[in-house]
Amino acid sequence: MEYSNELLDFWVGLSVFVSLQEGPDLSLEEMEKALKEPGWGVSKSTVSSRTAVYDLLGYDNLGITIKSEEGSHVFTPWSAVLAIQGLLPEDDDL
Repeated sequence: MEYSNELLDFWVGLSVFVSLQEGPDLSLEEMEKALKEPGWGVSKSTVSSRTAVYDLLGYDNLGITIKSEEGSHVFTPWSAVLAIQGLLPEDDDL
């Protein structure tokens, strides 16, 4: 089943405000270690949220793909997306 949304379709390729849940902020070294060493452990922190402007590159039934501040493409599951806000199209059909 394909997931489709007219408003998200309009926003793909545009900059939007995205509010996301955030967990621990791991360094690149910590991420590499966790991926290479089985049983590395768990990093715990209080869950917080972050709202920033991102380019919305795409979406599907699993989540959204955004362009990070560093320019990399980041997939974010819907379970971590709190809100997406952007300009409304001038067309009143949406």
